[in-house]
Amino acid sequence: MKTYKKAFFLKPILNFLILGLLITTLSRFFLFFLFRERVIETEDFWYLFPIGMRMDLILLSYIIFLPAILICLLPDSFLDKKISKPKNS
Repeated sequence: MKTYKKAFFLKPILNFLILGLLITTLSRFFLFFLFRERVIETEDFWYLFPIGMRMDLILLSYIIFLPAILICLLPDSFLDKKISKPKNS
């Protein structure tokens, strides 16, 4: 049960990672088609996409590292307080 709670708090980080990869990949495809003539002149231009995906994943991992570590190390009682609804007075 404890790991399920931690996974619940890590879901926004995973969503950020997926959305970030989607945005950077779409922008890479857009730039590829925009500058297609120049890109095709180089040999092995298809390495642009896997290498770009690798670099994007590295960058996004640097961004999400600290929040993921904090969520994993913070006690469940602290995390539960942050999502509980405020009491009506």
